[in-house]
Amino acid sequence: MRVTDALQLAGGIKPNGSERFVEFRRAGQSKGQTIDLFAYKTLGQLSQNPYLQDNTSIFVPLKKRAVEVEGPVRRPGIFELRGEQTLNDILDLAGGFTVGLDQKTPLKVVRYRGYEDKEVIEVPAQVPEMRRFQVQDGDVVVVPHKFLTKHEFDYNLKKLPNDNIFYPAYETRVFVIGAVRAPGAFDFNQYYNVRQYLTLAGGTTTMAKNGKIKVVTVDGKTYKAKDGNYASEVNPGDTIVVPEKSIPTSFWIGLLPTIASLGLSTVAIFHP
Repeated sequence: MRVTDALQLAGGIKPNGSERFVEFRRAGQSKGQTIDLFAYKTLGQLSQNPYLQDNTSIFVPLKKRAVEVEGPVRRPGIFELRGEQTLNDILDLAGGFTVGLDQKTPLKVVRYRGYEDKEVIEVPAQVPEMRRFQVQDGDVVVVPHKFLTKHEFDYNLKKLPNDNIFYPAYETRVFVIGAVRAPGAFDFNQYYNVRQYLTLAGGTTTMAKNGKIKVVTVDGKTYKAKDGNYASEVNPGDTIVVPEKSIPTSFWIGLLPTIASLGLSTVAIFHP
């Protein structure tokens, strides 16, 4: 039995667990060795997946640094860093580019710095430039695809690599009720405002009072959508209420003669 066999029996490594710094210590050893299971799985290095003996201990620490690579590469996903420092090193972990790479468009590196807003850094898809660019923990590398060169993206990320996002709320959905085509509960998204949730609900109906849309918060407070443009911020557990138009009684009274005449005409047709 090798290390990977024992880890499989233990339920596998958690998403935030390290594959590249697994500590392996045999019985009687004062100091163990660090093995790289990524090198074993990807490169086939058997030395990084040694055999077990009685009383061998295996410790899986948390990931230290990680970078995500998405787009036309052979192994897209999140990669834990060991000795890699440059963008070129990271792309080697991802197996290199595929035929879908658009070489005329620079790579985008999405990076968050402390309390600052995100920064989208452009790096040409050329080896000298990629060797000079230093990656940081939490970077997301977006490789351009030739089929998407005419499209624009906001690069708003829902989650960062090597990070845990947690919504501290009992209810993590947003509810949309009233004069919409598909009322219901929708998963919370930190980038969505009232307009996006109305779109998820199929949009408003012809009976909706669009200027009277309200948001009811978890604690019972109510506020209107700003200026009718629905750009108001929405929080987990909020309920978006789209009221329906009420039809005045005078409308029905004015419609009665028409309904009556249609009824008489129908009787006249079928009962000559």
